[in-house]
Amino acid sequence: MKKIIIAVIIAAASVSIVSAQMSFGLRGGFNSSTYVLGMEKISPTINLGNNPGFYVGGQVSIPIIEILAFQPELFYSYDGTRFAIKGSMVEDMSGDSSIGTVAVSAITHNINLPLLFKLSPSKSLGVVAGPYISYSVGHDIKFNSNLKKVFDDQGLPITGAISGMIVDAMDENSNKFNLGFSFGAEYVFDGGFFIDTRYNVGLLNVLSKEVKYGGVVYLDWDEVGVMPTLKYSSFHIGVGYRF
Repeated sequence: MKKIIIAVIIAAASVSIVSAQMSFGLRGGFNSSTYVLGMEKISPTINLGNNPGFYVGGQVSIPIIEILAFQPELFYSYDGTRFAIKGSMVEDMSGDSSIGTVAVSAITHNINLPLLFKLSPSKSLGVVAGPYISYSVGHDIKFNSNLKKVFDDQGLPITGAISGMIVDAMDENSNKFNLGFSFGAEYVFDGGFFIDTRYNVGLLNVLSKEVKYGGVVYLDWDEVGVMPTLKYSSFHIGVGYRF
């Protein structure tokens, strides 16, 4: 009985010590994301354009040993990819040489759960790495003003119903869940403030195995015998505060 009581006291003391050493933090900043387009078992791949965005969320650091901690996080990220056309192709499309670059951004709103381990070789420097899970909560489409002008001049407005149809197609033809790997580093200042960088690599294909719209399947990639792949990657740089 005494041994059981002693074990309970030691366990409670250990939990109390860990809880006292746990730290919570907030982080946010700039996000540059893109997708890599390819085909299963076929190369090369195509790197699509980077889209600027942002991320914001929180984290908790749970010490394991003096220089190693488990650091789960939860944050929202504004992700996507950007397609741009410039030069003579724009003039051919519009007949107007004064129009600059036309661009469209395909946006994904993601909720991310990284499960990281942080190694701290010094008080101010930390290195993090680990897997992450992300869940897409929706899509959006953004056209720059030059592209809107090109379509308006042709009597083909691309806002409203057309934009909604594109977003619906994106929702129907993409997988909501993704798994990946994240790694990066941070520098901690006195007072709890820190700056960090992070690179995230998606491991799963975000395209669904069917091409459909309105619940109607128009193409099954299994029947074609080859599957296109679209894989996510992003770079974060930002600031945070740990308390």
